[in-house]
Amino acid sequence: MLTFGIGVYVLFTSVRFTLVDPLAVAKFANGSAVRYS
Repeated sequence: MLTFGIGVYVLFTSVRFTLVDPLAVAKFANGSAVRYS
């Protein structure tokens, strides 16, 4: 049950971060793609 709670918290935080700052997420993803390609 604790693991499930942590999973939900992480998922919620990820969704909230994506909604709040999609531009930062896009820049981070773009930088990661450039770095690892």
